[in-house]
Amino acid sequence: MAPFATKRASRLNFRPAAALSGRRPAREFAPLPDHHPDDAFLDRLLDVPSLIAPSISPTGHVAAWSWGGRGAASETFLRATASQDEPLRLHSEGEDVVLQSWRADGAEFLLALARDGNERVRLLRSPVANVAPVPLTDLQPNYYISGGELDPKGRWLFFAANVDPETGKETEASWITARIWQPVSGSCWRSPNAPIALGQW
Repeated sequence: MAPFATKRASRLNFRPAAALSGRRPAREFAPLPDHHPDDAFLDRLLDVPSLIAPSISPTGHVAAWSWGGRGAASETFLRATASQDEPLRLHSEGEDVVLQSWRADGAEFLLALARDGNERVRLLRSPVANVAPVPLTDLQPNYYISGGELDPKGRWLFFAANVDPETGKETEASWITARIWQPVSGSCWRSPNAPIALGQW
């Protein structure tokens, strides 16, 4: 007969080593599902367009706003505040278009364009009465532009940019820059002299 093969031994309840050591055995969890019931709702929530930079012209006659998330790029819309007509859509293929500011008399506005979300902004100006944006700064510059304002008479453009006004190289600090613009052939604008750096920002 084998050792310890007694009736008493056959009635003993042996516990696993984890129980003897005071530790609880590891719990087994059911595998997580591939999707959550709220996933579809969250996807729809992420697809909701975002309202960007809504504004009213200084005279109160025109409303402007931009939508982000409706497509590959942001688009700007203009509509007369007293009109129920469809808004005028300002867009550019592959470029984000945002209304940057209004001239003090409400006759013109500045647009800021950036391609592929790189924030290398180009500024354009346009009259409200006959919307036809005209570039004021370089396309895809090697620096970042912040802000943008026209003086009340529309001759001076002010903005901040992290570029050395003498060398044209990108810098860590930004300079407040003023440029004077004069019409050429009635359709485009040109800087007759170098930008004036007013100071670092």
